[in-house]
This record gives sequence, C-alpha cells and structure tokens, in this order.
Amino acid sequence: MLEYFKSTDQQIDILKSRGLIINDEKRAKDVLLRYNYYKIINATLPFFTEKSENGKFKYREGTDFLDLYEVHHFDKELKKVLLSQMLEIERIARSIISYKFTEKHPKKNSYLNMDNYSKQDKSFVLITIDSIKETIEKYREEDNFNKSINYYMNKYGFVPFWFIINFLSFGRVVNIYEILDYKLKEDIADEFQKFVEENLALDMKEFLTPSMLESFLKNAKDIRNIAAHDNLILGHIFEDVEYFQSIHSKYGIKKNDKRTKLFDSMVILQALIPQAYFKSIENEIESLVEDLKSRVDDRAFNLIMESIGYRKEVDE
Repeated sequence: MLEYFKSTDQQIDILKSRGLIINDEKRAKDVLLRYNYYKIINATLPFFTEKSENGKFKYREGTDFLDLYEVHHFDKELKKVLLSQMLEIERIARSIISYKFTEKHPKKNSYLNMDNYSKQDKSFVLITIDSIKETIEKYREEDNFNKSINYYMNKYGFVPFWFIINFLSFGRVVNIYEILDYKLKEDIADEFQKFVEENLALDMKEFLTPSMLESFLKNAKDIRNIAAHDNLILGHIFEDVEYFQSIHSKYGIKKNDKRTKLFDSMVILQALIPQAYFKSIENEIESLVEDLKSRVDDRAFNLIMESIGYRKEVDE
C-alpha cells in the first residue's frame, strides 16, 4: 500500500536519494514543516532537476537544499509585492465603477435594477444582483458593519452603491463591469485611459477599449487571488491577456505572441494604476530578480525567468 504520509525525516531521505545536497538537516526539516513540501520541493522541480536513466528525476549535480529555499523565497516575496498593488487596483476599480454607475443611475437601489445593466445576459445580471443583496444581508448581521449598513437602511431606506461595493469581492466587482451597458463601460475605460497616458508619457493614438479593460481587470483579479491565497505564481498560466500595442510593444511582445505568463499580465498594470505605483512595483520586482540571480545558478535563473515570461523594456 502506498503511504500517503511521509515524515520530515523520510522526506529528507528521499531528497538525498535524488541527489539533493542537504548540509543542515535540522534546518531543512524545519523549513519543510513550516512552508510545506509541495511549495518547497514540487514547485522548484522544473528549475533544478533532470531525468535519470530510469526515467525518474534527479537533482542536477551541486544542487543544494538552500537553492530550493531561495526560489521559494523569491516566489513568496514576489507575491507580496504584487498583492500590495492589486489591492490598490481594487480600490481604484471600486471607486471609479461605483461613481460612474451612480452618476448615470442616481436613483436609490439602481444597482439592484436589472434594467440598468446590459440586456445580453439576463441570468448573469440576476446572479450578480442576488449576490449584492446577499452581501447586504450578511454584513447587516456583523458587529463591525451592521451599524453603518443599518444607518443607511434606517435613514435612507437603502445602502448606497459606493458604500456596499467595498464589501464585494474583487471578482464580483469585475463581474459588475462585465454586465454594464457598453456606453458606461466606455466611460469607465476612459478614466483608466488616463493611467495609460500617465505611465507611457505619450500622445496616445490607441485607446483602452472596454474589452481590453475587462481582460486586464480579470488578470489583475487572478494575480490578486494567487497572491492572497499564497498559491504558486512561478509558472502559472494566466488567461491570454488582450493585446495593447502601446504597452506590449515596449517589451517586444507581438500581437501573435501568447500572453499567458505573469509578466504579460504585469505590464498591463500600466492601464490600471498611476505611474508612481507602477514604477514602485517595477523597481521592487527588478530588485528581487537581481537578488535571485546572485543566489542561484544561471540555468535555474533562466528557467525561472522563462516561467514568468520576464523581460525588460526593449531599447528604442
């Protein structure tokens, strides 16, 4: 019978039998216990292993347990940097979407009226409206929020959209954008266009379309969820992000290229956050990359960069 559980001692023995150098077994066992075998070992296999004669994998000669830990650390720190900016995108998206919606539909409870959304997918509209209603009822019962929600309900008979949208998940906020009428989507995209112009410092001839913005927000949501739940981001395959020539061409990314790696999603953040925030994330990631380069061998480093599609801006 195949054993499901392996003690840290057994895990160490398996790793050593595969050629991994472990000089400090006590520290290695502590790391495996605290950070999980899957995240330390399985996540780093593509970067440090090769197939042996019997078809099973073995570690490349000279690979040390600390090399694996360095890659795990890079993945962890990369997600920290990304998450801070994803939260900023959430704030911005909630504010712009609720403002533009309420500006167009100022009557109370307009966001619960399906006539104020696109007519193309009524079932999706109903699901989204029901989820907003459920959110209102849920937070009316929670001590930290029931006073504020009940305040609006008791005084005005409804909860303003700009208030309740802060209680919705980022995914649900993106869903709301998806079901808006096209003109309202355009108005919202025009606000995000200002970030593009600020980040690129160009006299723009290309405009951010609702379809592009929807694609970019979905990718930002995926990055946010991976980072927030501490899932592996190295090698993650994202939904193919829409092509925006003004941004992608800066990095040598062509229209026919696949855009499913982290870097492809990261560069389009220039359409979602102000320049200062994008420069910050760019500098922090560059620093992490340079640090990793000094800590692992060239082959592993190149494979890791390939797994996230990392490339610097193309020289003019």
